[in-house]
Amino acid sequence: MNFKQSAQLNEKKAIILLVVGIVVIIGGMAVTVFWLKPDKYQQPTGQPAQRQNQVTANKPTVINKESEVVTAGDKDGLVAVKSVRKKIDEDGDGVDDAIEKQIGTDPNNIDSDYDDLPDGEEIYAWKTNPLTKDTDKDKLFDYWEVKRYFTDPLNPDTDGDGYLDGEEVLNGYNPKGPGKM
Repeated sequence: MNFKQSAQLNEKKAIILLVVGIVVIIGGMAVTVFWLKPDKYQQPTGQPAQRQNQVTANKPTVINKESEVVTAGDKDGLVAVKSVRKKIDEDGDGVDDAIEKQIGTDPNNIDSDYDDLPDGEEIYAWKTNPLTKDTDKDKLFDYWEVKRYFTDPLNPDTDGDGYLDGEEVLNGYNPKGPGKM
């Protein structure tokens, strides 16, 4: 191979590398734009969009101490709007403190009935009573029903054999079906 052929080959390689480089850069930009696009609930400013009725400009808003929008004024007087209260969960159990106060659970205790299931898990996942350790009164705590024996915490006799789940466990029987455990 002579010098002229070698130079032409190097020129072709350079052009190919340039084209590949441009394709990679454009592809990288496309991926970056796709991954960094704003969330569908983000406003252009990056602030979360309000999903509830908003008070329009030049209308004063009255806010109470719990950050709830109570009323908004317009030229005809006061108009009620939906609440936009900031949710507060001091104990981190997944239940808003205002809801805990309404239902009687302790907003400062993750597990109000001390059965080792957080109040939020009892309310939202298992539909059990966060104020009692044994929702279905079968002598088997809710925690043991959902985490150990996998029985129904809302049915005192999961397998329908006439014996309470707790009695079956205490005597070594399977609370989910026939036979011993």
